[in-house]
Amino acid sequence: MRANPGQFKDRRFLDAMERVAAACARHGLVGGFNVDNLEGGRHWIGRGFRMIAFSADFRLLAGALKAGVDGLRGAG
Repeated sequence: MRANPGQFKDRRFLDAMERVAAACARHGLVGGFNVDNLEGGRHWIGRGFRMIAFSADFRLLAGALKAGVDGLRGAG
């Protein structure tokens, strides 16, 4: 059975990532993972991944823009 894209908590996805981490460890390679939050980053570091990309540029920019707009709205 095939998993749908974006199902990052699906057991098949998690099992596949465990296999990737094991293969990296076995071959002396660095595994990487993209996370959206600190909890996810800590989880994947704990599973053996050493190259962590945090969020995405558009999410970081959107968050900064929202914080700026919210701050300006409260200034008046």
